Amino acid sequence: MNLLLFVITGLWPHRQYVDILVYADAQYVGNPSDLMVVKALSYLTGMTSLTWSLYFKDPVGFGNALGEGGWDLVIVDHASMPGIGAYWDDLEAWVQRGGALIVSTYDTDGSHTGWTTLWSAMGAVASGNIDDLPTLSIWDGVLVYPEQPPHQVSFSNDYQDEGDSLAIASGYIAAAGWGYQYLEDYPNASVVTKPCEDRPRTLLNSFILQEAGGDDDYDGLEDGTEIYIDEIWYVLGCGGLNLDEREPKPGPPVKVYPNPFSESLHIIAPPGAEISLWDAGGRKAISVVSEGFVNLETEDLRPGAYILMAVSCEGTTKRVILKR
Repeated sequence: MNLLLFVITGLWPHRQYVDILVYADAQYVGNPSDLMVVKALSYLTGMTSLTWSLYFKDPVGFGNALGEGGWDLVIVDHASMPGIGAYWDDLEAWVQRGGALIVSTYDTDGSHTGWTTLWSAMGAVASGNIDDLPTLSIWDGVLVYPEQPPHQVSFSNDYQDEGDSLAIASGYIAAAGWGYQYLEDYPNASVVTKPCEDRPRTLLNSFILQEAGGDDDYDGLEDGTEIYIDEIWYVLGCGGLNLDEREPKPGPPVKVYPNPFSESLHIIAPPGAEISLWDAGGRKAISVVSEGFVNLETEDLRPGAYILMAVSCEGTTKRVILKR
């Protein structure tokens, strides 16, 4: 059993861990630390507290762990081994029970792992096979938490079957696809989820995310890592798995507006509460003490996602906010 257990603590004083089950099987990767999904989880530890159990090239161990339940999020990074197909039905049952799931797979058309209704449960149907992945185009600004990927992403294409194009179901959206065509006319989506306001619990990538190893925006993060960062953050935050709902005791009542914000941010919090704003790298950007109402000038902050934290004798309250 190739099980690796990672326990990573973030910067928050009251830690309640998000428990994530991960499967990955990229055959050309020898060290699990080289997996894009592991790099993304490591990056996110600066923003929250995570534990994850990784089953690397071990679909049976993963299936057993999935059956045990108790996970807040399941991630399947399927790049090569067909054995994970034996667990598509179990993953669909997980989704039907309300479980959160992120999948990256080259095989939504079932050519290697077999036909399944899992993808329709995630809002998509395969509409065409792709032998060599073209440039991925980011269509929608929905996945900008907390490290926006480059507008276009290229791939190394190391496998014979690289992925598929997707048609999306009603109520779902495409965050990216193969070209800039409108989805109503061209069913060539590649990243399918629900809008944030609909509390998405699933996100499907119809390609091998591990192969996005470039750095097209020159920010020091591989593109595949950036995409996984955004997707994990999106499902945790928009899907209702953020740590606000998992604190051992309620924090002070806080109202924040507008969100998203641009030049200023208004906060209503009890007098004496310490208000702090943390950026995507886990750095404290602003720190003030509330007098009941706080007006923060934020024009100098970089666009992206931030964590607002209010600490008082009542506990800690956190909010995910977005700077345009």
